[in-house]
Amino acid sequence: MKKIYLLSIVWLHVLLASCVDITNNENLEKIIINPNDAEEVKLSEFIDSIIYIKLQSDSNCYTGIVSDILIKKKYIYLNDMSRNAISVFDKKGRLVSSLNKKGKGRGEYIMISGFFVDSLEKTVQVLDGIKNQIITYSNIKFEYIQKKEIFHIVANTVRKHYNYLYYSTHRIDNLLDTSSTNTTNADIIICKDNHVIKTIFPKKIITNHSYFSVYPESFTLNDNNNLFASIMFDNTFYQLDGLNAIPILKIDFQKYGIDNEYISLSSTEEQMKYISSIENKGKAMLPFLTVNNNDLLSFSYCVNIGNRADEDYNFPFEFRTYLYFKNSKKSFHAKRFINDITDFPKDIWLTNFNKSATVYESWYQNYLVYIISPSVELNVDDKIITNCIGEVHINDNPIIMLLKLKNF
Repeated sequence: MKKIYLLSIVWLHVLLASCVDITNNENLEKIIINPNDAEEVKLSEFIDSIIYIKLQSDSNCYTGIVSDILIKKKYIYLNDMSRNAISVFDKKGRLVSSLNKKGKGRGEYIMISGFFVDSLEKTVQVLDGIKNQIITYSNIKFEYIQKKEIFHIVANTVRKHYNYLYYSTHRIDNLLDTSSTNTTNADIIICKDNHVIKTIFPKKIITNHSYFSVYPESFTLNDNNNLFASIMFDNTFYQLDGLNAIPILKIDFQKYGIDNEYISLSSTEEQMKYISSIENKGKAMLPFLTVNNNDLLSFSYCVNIGNRADEDYNFPFEFRTYLYFKNSKKSFHAKRFINDITDFPKDIWLTNFNKSATVYESWYQNYLVYIISPSVELNVDDKIITNCIGEVHINDNPIIMLLKLKNF
């Protein structure tokens, strides 16, 4: 299976500034955006201060490819794909425990396809996409508790929300039952108790087992534990409430957006060529929601910047980000965020993933979140000396950046 991430082009710049009209149409809020209005924005325009959590980096806890990071009240959880392990750090960044039980025996997993931590942080559950099981361990000693069989779904991301598993497939081929040979390319598949309960936006397209993804994370939670989803080739964001997908917000690029209806049901190959073609230079597309709290709304989208994709589909895109403060009605719309508050890093993304495609929630307890990957930020330098966090080495573990918003 050829799974292509647009995010392999990590040298894109993201981000935020003003001038966006908000209207209401039949109870569905609409935001009208002209991507040409995006500007370079300094963090000091909307950020008050920055806190860093430097995760411990030494011979006992170096990590490799970090797929996702979860920040909870007690601990920080890091999924290390290269070791197939979960590392747990305290809020000072010190390593306190690790889950590393790869194997085929009782209480072991073959691959961590996802993991879930309960609200009280008493258990950690590993979703094993090879065994098709959810394995539950005590936190933080990681003693085996139980396993539960699940239905096999291939997806980019999965969220456990109340009694359901929500899979965002990004149009990967999936079977809906073991007795059928018919596949679906539904955008979201909902499972419960080892069964597919519902598909959202079911469809059948020609993939030839080749897939691509502009953004690795489709889901986000808000402060009220509401779950939201972004769908490819759909400019509307949805709240997932049980088995229902409720439209909450529509992004209208007007003449500056691609034709979603034209390309949505085309083959994967046609979709990749279309969104990256020189004819769509300057066009906006594929928005994804990152924050939707009581006071703050944030989403990002892509703009074709004008070069044809090569045969490996290296897409000619850059990300733009929009933030809207609901109470003050102040907005920022940017193609790049410049860090003028501290000396590292020079600029950041405000999305639900970073430049190395590590996935995380971009909001935590009144802070915007950015995860620094030293290997990406340093690029060729072995180490640098910073004023804000001291010495940073290219092989250091991720550094968590918490950005305190100004009061508007």
